[in-house]
Amino acid sequence: MKIPSFDLQKIYAQGIPVLILDLLLSLFLFYRIFILLKGTKAIPLLKGLG
Repeated sequence: MKIPSFDLQKIYAQGIPVLILDLLLSLFLFYRIFILLKGTKAIPLLKGLG
């Protein structure tokens, strides 16, 4: 059985930047939500729920 090393390299080459972008986007969204919650002073409410 032949190992598809070229295919794996292509997947890694495309997958890693996408993973980094996805991580940055999720961090950015989390930061935006955190700022909004901080602005509305809803963090004590969230702590009460959690």
